[in-house]
Amino acid sequence: MKKIFLSILLIAAISPVFAQTVKFGISGGLNESILSIQNNPSNNNSSRLAGFNAGIFSDIDFGKISIEPGLFYTTKGKNNISSATDAISGAIFYSKSQVTYSYLQLPVNVLYNIHVGAGKFFVGGGPYLAYGLSGKGKGTTTVTQNGATTTNDENYTLTFGSTDNDVKRFDFGLGALGGFQLNNGVSINVGYQRGLTNIENTSTNTVKNNVITVSLGYAFL
Repeated sequence: MKKIFLSILLIAAISPVFAQTVKFGISGGLNESILSIQNNPSNNNSSRLAGFNAGIFSDIDFGKISIEPGLFYTTKGKNNISSATDAISGAIFYSKSQVTYSYLQLPVNVLYNIHVGAGKFFVGGGPYLAYGLSGKGKGTTTVTQNGATTTNDENYTLTFGSTDNDVKRFDFGLGALGGFQLNNGVSINVGYQRGLTNIENTSTNTVKNNVITVSLGYAFL
């Protein structure tokens, strides 16, 4: 799959020579991300994590087909909420944790354009390659027993590397993108990114990034 990404990236690099128009633009918006975790029942309590994306892109237009590479700063991760009651002591345990990763991401989308009077609809997708910049986690545990409540907060840093306690630096996956661009260059799009890389180094769990995006963009005319 990475060979396909490199092939599309090479095509994107040389295609401006043959394109009808080439535009550059900026884009940014909201993310809703979650880590897909297999072999871990606690994933059933996971919820989406709100984040954002921002970056630049180029629109290499061939008419009905266009190639759109970009470079974005984007966040990924998940929330996790769990609760339990100790049958003997009656203590109620409530915990909430959050994991957030920051990536520099390079998507290359191949889009099909439907031109209308006010602009164009577009739909398509393609691969992406992301480079991990930083990671952080925070958790809150609350214990309630006999009317008394104790709360413990913890913040920690997540590191990228090759050991069991690290997260893999590179993330690779596929994305889908659709939206509408006005003739003045303003656009709105909705996307979905499915990670194909297990970002954990251990074989205990298979952890992959999944992100839904809603973004506004502007292509300079």
